[in-house]
Amino acid sequence: MTPLLLGAALAAPVGDIWVRAPDAVTRAELDALGLVHAHGREGEWGQYVGHAGPLDAAEQGFETRDRREDHRDRRRNQDVSLDDLEARLRALDGDLVQVGTSLEGRPIWGIRLGTTDAPRLRVLGGHHGDEPISVELALHVAEQLAADAGVFAGLTQQREIWVVPLVNPDGYVLGDRQNANDVDLNRNYGDGWRDTVFSGPAPFSEPETRAIRTLSVLAPPHAGLSMHSGAFNLGYPWNQTVSPSDDEADLIRFGTPYAEAIDDDTFSFLNGADWYITYGDTNDWSLGAQGAWDYTLEVSLSKAPSDSQAVFDAHVGAVAAFLASPVALQGRVVDATTGLPLAASVTLDAGTTRVTSPVDGRFSRAVASLEGGLTVTSPGYDDLRVEALDTELLVELTPSARGVAGMQIVSTTQVALTLDGDLLVRPGYDDIALDGPVDPADLAAGPWSLVGETTSPAGVFVSDPGLACRLWEVDVGEALVVSGEGFAEGTRAWLLLEDRAWRELVVTSETPTEVVLDGSSLPLDGTADLVLVSNGVEVAIADLLGEPVIDTSILPEPQDTGITDSSPSPAPDDPGYEGCASVPRRTLGWALLCAVLLRRRRP
Repeated sequence: MTPLLLGAALAAPVGDIWVRAPDAVTRAELDALGLVHAHGREGEWGQYVGHAGPLDAAEQGFETRDRREDHRDRRRNQDVSLDDLEARLRALDGDLVQVGTSLEGRPIWGIRLGTTDAPRLRVLGGHHGDEPISVELALHVAEQLAADAGVFAGLTQQREIWVVPLVNPDGYVLGDRQNANDVDLNRNYGDGWRDTVFSGPAPFSEPETRAIRTLSVLAPPHAGLSMHSGAFNLGYPWNQTVSPSDDEADLIRFGTPYAEAIDDDTFSFLNGADWYITYGDTNDWSLGAQGAWDYTLEVSLSKAPSDSQAVFDAHVGAVAAFLASPVALQGRVVDATTGLPLAASVTLDAGTTRVTSPVDGRFSRAVASLEGGLTVTSPGYDDLRVEALDTELLVELTPSARGVAGMQIVSTTQVALTLDGDLLVRPGYDDIALDGPVDPADLAAGPWSLVGETTSPAGVFVSDPGLACRLWEVDVGEALVVSGEGFAEGTRAWLLLEDRAWRELVVTSETPTEVVLDGSSLPLDGTADLVLVSNGVEVAIADLLGEPVIDTSILPEPQDTGITDSSPSPAPDDPGYEGCASVPRRTLGWALLCAVLLRRRRP
């Protein structure tokens, strides 16, 4: 390759900085030309782009796009329709959950298979709508796990496994890589996100990626596979930089059995950035935010191969080996006084920090050895150092100085948020310094701890009224009745009392407009708040025993998806009303009903 070819590429209009290189090019030659890092690997024909140094995109006025030529091809040759996908998931013996709703109102289905109190793993398919075989393989894995068949026999007695076969249903219907907003969902996650053409306007700007984030906060995996197609390899993070992560040695060790189980010499196992650099993808966010070992699995050179069974046969043994990989360290973080689970950060002496779920407090890690120790932190609790590791750990944290026990609800539509404290803290998220007003839109929806002279666990709840699930009112009694719109299958709810630990409430019934909870455990006085997760959204009601507070923000104007629907929008009391699924996205007429009407009845 000559500098002339490179110069010709750089003379192109603003856009992709791609260089086609013959198979004789070496990494040293690319470095000498100023390509400090490049897409592709030494000795291969590929497309290369500089990301730093003399050819830095910002300095040159170029906009880098980590895209191959086939990233804009549309494909409609799906063998599994959306109706088929849902029907096949419903036929399985597992917990079916609508983990979210796409931009155009299509459900995103997930299923939990296996047992609780076991290492948790995650399988995602269909981030890109033009990669239907990734959806089919994820669905096939779910069916084999549920059947307890073949190489998957016994796995559900040893693991908890979440499978979301199709993250991007809108793109899948169109046969398009992006979602209905023309956003590449695998560039829209938080860690390493950059503002590029297809990344979306901000991290987690899309309802599909927010749905995966909500699922991951409540059920953080210790490892996972994010399935794609169009290549044939397994990649581990980082994808945003060639600098190794703290967990690189363990990531290689943990992923090697997958590569060894593939009976094909053309399959490669590599660092993601050594293939090509991406920003804001699932793997990097999972590792950076949660300490989860998430891998990109490219299942076939064809995005939509004609023989799906051949792809299944090539991968099922490797997927089973991955899911069954030994986990040397398991633990649970609880409140030392109540024994209830806590959301916490668990940092081993070597490696990244893992987070636990407020639902069960569990964590696990496939460490190579049990040498060293770990440190556990949780807002509102004293830090705890564990010097000696064991295969099973119960970590009991002691409450520290506490502030106000109640919950303050703020909305992302507020202009600025001023709080009396030093930090907003939440395990799995960057701390937010309170050295001035904070833009609530910069905070992920859900509970945050307010830290200052004292700490108020779950003291601030950020509500995003632009999401699919919203609350209108609550009736407090032996049956706790929550009314709203956009509730979906798999709704769960938790009660927060003075200690702020999450106590799960039984959902006795649910419809798109009403969730009924068993309120028998509700105290007669004191502080009690409610957190409800439905349709990939965390929502809350503060002060159930006083004057219940729900976010009353008026809905922002939805983005125009290009879908036209001239039919009138039904009101909640109209016959045939089905919640948000029945409401055209472009219509706001009835949305003012979300100005909450509260009523409280106590027998």
